[in-house]
Amino acid sequence: MDSAEAQKLLSSLGWLARTPADFRKILLNRSTFQRYGDGDTLFNLGDPPGGIYGIAAGAVEIEGPTLVGETNVLDIASSGRWLGCEAVFTGADRPFGVRAIRPTEVVHVPLASLEAIVAANPEAWRFFGLLAIESADIASAAAFTLLIRDARKRGIAVLTRLYDRSKRGDLAISQERLACLANLSRTSVVSIVGELRNKGVVKSGYRALALGNAEGLKSMLAQAGSAGQHWNQNG
Repeated sequence: MDSAEAQKLLSSLGWLARTPADFRKILLNRSTFQRYGDGDTLFNLGDPPGGIYGIAAGAVEIEGPTLVGETNVLDIASSGRWLGCEAVFTGADRPFGVRAIRPTEVVHVPLASLEAIVAANPEAWRFFGLLAIESADIASAAAFTLLIRDARKRGIAVLTRLYDRSKRGDLAISQERLACLANLSRTSVVSIVGELRNKGVVKSGYRALALGNAEGLKSMLAQAGSAGQHWNQNG
């Protein structure tokens, strides 16, 4: 993928696809194309305020602090997702960190360019506001998923949420990351993934889960919710 291909893809997915063509052109004209390897950091928790990153290919994990001082994986983001818009509104340090979990290609728009865009066209605030609302909605969905008390339902719900966001069969998530995202013990995750594998829903090993049957996953979640669920364990 090159810069032109990345811009074309991001213009057709997610937040940017829902903005006017002239805004997309202005924003992307101020962007740079960047590549990151597996494990490379885009930005760290507590970094000075910076620009936004649009993920064209690959996947990243988002890490943030808990109230007890721990750092945990909060979410996985893939193609079409934009990250880092908080600084546009607050000017504060980064409230979370972002690291690639596979080879990842992004476009980056520096904070100074974002400020120049809104200074020249105040209506652009609306479009950055849309991005902020989308980011808040995604964070809320992740938080609401963690309120599911049943461990099995919660694990399946997290996988379903990740698939609905990316529409990719390859979720780029290990069992260890699933345990973090769903607030589950590794023992619970092994049991859940084992069941999904036996039913043909998941078809991969430990390092990276891949969906064999996305509709089957959604069906299992719907059945678990409607039946009150017979299999209950604490995470």
